Amino acid sequence: MATPDVRRALKVSGRICWDPTSLSGTYPFGGTALGLVRGVALRVRETNHVIRAEEFGGVAVDAIYAGEEYVLAAVLSSWDVDAVAQSFLDHATGATTARPVIQSRVATDAVRSGALVSDRAGILYFAPDSDQHPGVLFRKALPMRQESAEWAFNLASEFGIPHIWLAVPDDDGEIAYVGLRQDLAL
Repeated sequence: MATPDVRRALKVSGRICWDPTSLSGTYPFGGTALGLVRGVALRVRETNHVIRAEEFGGVAVDAIYAGEEYVLAAVLSSWDVDAVAQSFLDHATGATTARPVIQSRVATDAVRSGALVSDRAGILYFAPDSDQHPGVLFRKALPMRQESAEWAFNLASEFGIPHIWLAVPDDDGEIAYVGLRQDLAL
């Protein structure tokens, strides 16, 4: 085991792209760049069921692994056409500026309660700015927003739309990969 070296501590910055076609070449790797992002974080939620022994007073004696869930969270910090189109079910193009307009309407053909989010699934790649840093690849990502996300519309904070992508199994049962770009494949 090597001696710990504080100079090797990572501060990973990067960008997010949607539906890349190849991880060779340059960003956005044949996919769509999703504008400026900040606060990117990978959350891995592992579930284990603890087995308790009643004969020993209910102490834990083992655990059963029950799966894991990968979620990439970020704050979209620009009013980017592609990011809005990928992130919001109901959106339009502004009549005067041609910039995105987020809509919220009841029972439109575009958005109905009960619609499957997987109909909008795609490949998500967090591309680190350095090839020496790990990236995150979701083979099938569901674009969503947190249930009670707050957007900053004030002078004290930078504008931002909190967003999450949930990794689900693709047709081959593959879910998520974290590693150097050279070691990842679509």
